[in-house]
Amino acid sequence: MEQTGRAAWTVGADGSVVGGARAIALAVAVCWRSRVPLWPWRIPGVPWVLDRVYDVVAANRRRLPGTTPFCVEHPEACEPDRG
Repeated sequence: MEQTGRAAWTVGADGSVVGGARAIALAVAVCWRSRVPLWPWRIPGVPWVLDRVYDVVAANRRRLPGTTPFCVEHPEACEPDRG
């Protein structure tokens, strides 16, 4: 559980577990039904850079927009229908 608080994780069909920037790329590749998001991992040095960028973003994610739950920011939109 501690690891999931620090990084995104993806579990492949074969049971392989991938975390961090590569997990995000795999999730995007599945959503897009394309291998294009995985291409940077074939370029020497690029995976290291992507992992460092991911580490910085993950360490500061609480400062980024989108971390406050929608219903906290917009309680009127989450009220149950009373009609």
